[in-house]
Amino acid sequence: MRRFAFAIAALLVAAVLPGEAAFAAPKPATTKAARPLRVVANKLVDDSGRVVQLRGVNRNSPEVLCIATNRTSYFHGPTDAASVAAIKAWGANVVRLPINEDCWLGRNGLPVSMTAADYRAQMTSYTRLLVPAGSTSFSTCISPRPRRSV
Repeated sequence: MRRFAFAIAALLVAAVLPGEAAFAAPKPATTKAARPLRVVANKLVDDSGRVVQLRGVNRNSPEVLCIATNRTSYFHGPTDAASVAAIKAWGANVVRLPINEDCWLGRNGLPVSMTAADYRAQMTSYTRLLVPAGSTSFSTCISPRPRRSV
C-alpha cells in the first residue's frame, strides 16, 4: 500500500505548484515538461509504456529552515545544476521535496526570513532544475501543528 501511495504522490507533482503568476521565479531558457507516469496493474509506466522503477533521494530542509532566522536560502547545501547532476549521478530519478504549508502560504508568521513568495520561488526554481535533468520531483506538504507545553 505504501508503494502505491508513493507512486500516486509522484504523479501529483504538478498539481502541488500553483500557477506561475503566483511567484517571480526565473524560468530557464529550455524547460521541458516532466514525463507523465501512470499506474498499469501494479507497475508505474512512462508515456511509452516502459516500466519505471523509482530510485529517489529526500532533499529535506525547506520544511524546517523557513522557521529559522537570518536565512538567505531554505536549503542546506547547493541547489544549482552541479548538485542536480550529482543526484543524477547517484542513479536517482525522483527527488522528494518537503514543503512547509505555513511557509508556502505565508501564514502564522512564517517564513521568518524573507517572504512566502521567496519561499515559493526557491522551491519552484529547484524543481525546474530537477525536471529537465530527468528527475521526477514530488512535493509533500508538511502541515505544522502547534506545540503544546507539557
